[in-house]
Amino acid sequence: MFRFALPTKIIFGKKCVKEHATELLTLGKKAFIVTGKYSAKLNGSLLDVQEALESRYFLYSRSEERRVGKEC
Repeated sequence: MFRFALPTKIIFGKKCVKEHATELLTLGKKAFIVTGKYSAKLNGSLLDVQEALESRYFLYSRSEERRVGKEC
């Protein structure tokens, strides 16, 4: 028998990414961010996540693909 558990913690509200940035950094060494073309950039949420992750991410959006920070 195999078991797979994926505990979920949902945090929401204004400035929730900035207020929980240190908690995001404890989840792993590198993040993979997938966005659409415009909305995440226009509403500022992408910038909040990028700043919180301190360049520890790989960004893929429908409009661009680029590596940021050190290699995995």
